[in-house]
Amino acid sequence: MESKSYYSKRVNCIILSILCWVLIFLICTKVLNDPDMITDTAVIILRIVIVVLVVVGLTTFIKAVDKRPIVTISKEGIEIQSFIFSNIFIKWDELKGINREKYTQLVASSSLVGFSTNYMLRFHRKQGRSVAVNLSLLDTQNNDFFKTLGDYIKMYKNA
Repeated sequence: MESKSYYSKRVNCIILSILCWVLIFLICTKVLNDPDMITDTAVIILRIVIVVLVVVGLTTFIKAVDKRPIVTISKEGIEIQSFIFSNIFIKWDELKGINREKYTQLVASSSLVGFSTNYMLRFHRKQGRSVAVNLSLLDTQNNDFFKTLGDYIKMYKNA
């Protein structure tokens, strides 16, 4: 079997990046520009929010324009791009197990309560730390990713 590569959901990354930059612009120009409206504590909190938005905005922008695959499945093993410059390669005989994890956080404000859910695929190794792939920003190509991963595990894990 030839190797298969899976990339980020570029449209989602671009939308998330644009949303972050728009929020930064609005906070800086509309909220922080009028110091009489907000307290000193609110200014500190908004500056922290701006730093978080800059990090998320830059990361999602880089993921959107990066042409390298996030996950590459081959007969030798699975290669995962854990962050921008770091690639982790797991051989099939080093793989101990795979879990699909669901993380749900409660998002609450004074007028609205909601839930935010993230799906992760965690690869456990016999030695070393486990590696997780965020499935929210991975283009799984209509579940072809899971089918291919299952086929490779059946074929090469016990070989």
